[in-house]
Amino acid sequence: GTIYECTHLTDDVDAETGDAMQRKCPYALCERHWRPNVAQAALSRVASIAYVLWDQGPMHCFSHVLVGLILLLYTPLMRTVLLVLACHPLFQCAFGRCFQAPTYAFVLSAYCACVTLFAFGLGMPALCIQTLYRRYQYLRLAFRRDD
Repeated sequence: GTIYECTHLTDDVDAETGDAMQRKCPYALCERHWRPNVAQAALSRVASIAYVLWDQGPMHCFSHVLVGLILLLYTPLMRTVLLVLACHPLFQCAFGRCFQAPTYAFVLSAYCACVTLFAFGLGMPALCIQTLYRRYQYLRLAFRRDD
């Protein structure tokens, strides 16, 4: 059969001597030289997603979608929550004088806004910080770096 190999040379550094050296690219076709058309790029992307789904499982893909959705909704949701709680003129037409003569609709909206502010507005950054700290601890343990 035909053995495909990429023709370009990589610029590597020898780990022992620190000298620059060139070697052949170890891939059949590297990302640097692959120039797909639109259909090939789309097919490659779909195949990549299918491979990750098969290799990592559906929860891996679901978690990426969930994190993307959270990041997409965070700013508009927090903006709306703060505008409701501050009785911004955008919401005065719906709630009237807000805090001077609160209606049942405003009290319920303000309560839901407070719950959202504390649960999502403060909880999501705290969860991200906790996740990053846990990853830092795992990496520190893996590489046994003691300060």
